[in-house]
Amino acid sequence: MRISHKSHLIYFSIPKTGSESVREFLDPISEEKIVHFTEISESTPFYSHMRPCEVKNVFFKKGWNFDVYMRVATVRNPWARLASLYKMMCRNWGDRWQGTFAEWVYGLDPTGRSTNHMPEKWYAHGLMSMTNFLSDKNGELMVDRIFRIEDQTTDFHTLLITRAGAPLNEQRLMHTNQAEQSYEWQTMYSKETQAHVAELYADDIARFGYTFG
Repeated sequence: MRISHKSHLIYFSIPKTGSESVREFLDPISEEKIVHFTEISESTPFYSHMRPCEVKNVFFKKGWNFDVYMRVATVRNPWARLASLYKMMCRNWGDRWQGTFAEWVYGLDPTGRSTNHMPEKWYAHGLMSMTNFLSDKNGELMVDRIFRIEDQTTDFHTLLITRAGAPLNEQRLMHTNQAEQSYEWQTMYSKETQAHVAELYADDIARFGYTFG
């Protein structure tokens, strides 16, 4: 997540949606310190993968008007996003996970709540459907613009530069935090696991217009 009070702009960072690249791009205009979720405090309440509903609560406590900020986010093909999350989990946790990809898929929870076995908040938010991540308790989206990372970055880049002005004119959006080795995420799925993800994340697939291919 990044917050610019001067530009009245908030970028919400859903895990595994190209968000690290956007965060680096917005660093020159971000005016709030973003900490690891284990380090949040009254003076530093914001962390990287913070949901809009959480941010709105902090703004309310501080007496800031959440509604005057342009709120943007990026999304990604749900099957590709989950495959990437699995790869990251295996890299970060090693032998803490001994199961197969299919076993992991059948244990997914798109609400992000059933993660007691691996309680890191970024992981819970990574499992959460992107619709849930961006919505309030009534299911209403809390962002103004959503960009699919597969659709190139021109419109998103233009919007950010227009909103922020000169500090971003020389910046470029770069893809960071890529997997160490490229892989074909489609080959990780069987027909059964593909269908299971389609059922669990039907809200994202319908809302953002994704297909498996």
